[in-house]
Amino acid sequence: MHLAERIRNVLDLPADWSLASANVRESFDNLREAMSNSGVIVMTSETVPDDPQRPLDINEFRAFAMADDLAPLLFVNGNDSEDGKLFSLLYTLAHLCLGHNCLFNERTIYRRSEDHEETTCAAAVTEILVPGSQFAVRWNELDKVFDIDQMIA
Repeated sequence: MHLAERIRNVLDLPADWSLASANVRESFDNLREAMSNSGVIVMTSETVPDDPQRPLDINEFRAFAMADDLAPLLFVNGNDSEDGKLFSLLYTLAHLCLGHNCLFNERTIYRRSEDHEETTCAAAVTEILVPGSQFAVRWNELDKVFDIDQMIA
């Protein structure tokens, strides 16, 4: 079973789950609820707990995951963009589904781009956010309306 399919099964998500969301924030909230329902603790914050005057820096980290059989945990940096938080949430969950801890920062992922696990997790997130089958259908619809080849050139 592919990782994206495994994640959908764990979260009980249909392939077209995102179509029910009005925006990225609602998608994040829906995924967060599904993760909580499946036993994953999901936390977010914008500041350092012991120093509320110090904001968390997305250049240091966007999210992290701690794999644990009893209480798997995801933490998402609340200072990230809505799109960034959504990607980070799914990306760290993908690592949890593989049974691994994860500290996510895009600078480190690009340095490890040849790492099979990083590639696998990124591909799973892509498939969950934009399933290939849905993309192909939409692309073919647009191809009837626009001259895609001309637009690309």
